[in-house]
This record gives sequence, structure tokens and C-alpha cells, in this order.
Amino acid sequence: MQESSHKDGIASGADTEASPVVSAIKLLRKAFPQLYIACDLCLCAYTDHGHCGIVRDDAEHTIDNPASIARLAQVAVAYAKAGAHVSSPRNWGALPNF
Repeated sequence: MQESSHKDGIASGADTEASPVVSAIKLLRKAFPQLYIACDLCLCAYTDHGHCGIVRDDAEHTIDNPASIARLAQVAVAYAKAGAHVSSPRNWGALPNF
């Protein structure tokens, strides 16, 4: 879990080198080179609003699906570069109209 001071509206901490997931992937790959690593894509631990997506600045604070999917894709690339074999969001239902 990220400290609240490192959270923001676009989950910018999710794909940094210091991210707990990115760090863990690298450690696992080094310690267990034959291990198949699958990661859950989730932004909620890195957002200041707690949603697993990018929130629009509208009256209802709805999820911006295209922006959220693009952000999840960026995080997936970071996980792959760190050594993950597969990553997928566990809750597509959290993205309405997907």
C-alpha cells in the first residue's frame, strides 16, 4: 500500500521503479528465474480517491474509461519490463460500459 502522500488522481506511483509491485517482480525474477509471474493490474492503491481508474472532474465523479484503460496499459508495460509474464485487471466490472 502506498502512503497517502504518494497518491494522486492518476496513480502515478503504480509504475515507478520504486513501486512495491515493480520491485517485487524484479526480486522474484532474480530469486526464482523459472517462476511464472502473473500480476493484478490495479490503480486503487495508488490513487488519492481510492478508485481503480481515472475519475472525471464532473458532478458525479464518474470513471473515465479510455483514460483508465490507457493508464492500466502503461502499468502493464511497466510490469512486463520488470519481468512479469502476464498482467490483467481483476475487475473489468469496475469500468462501466467496457
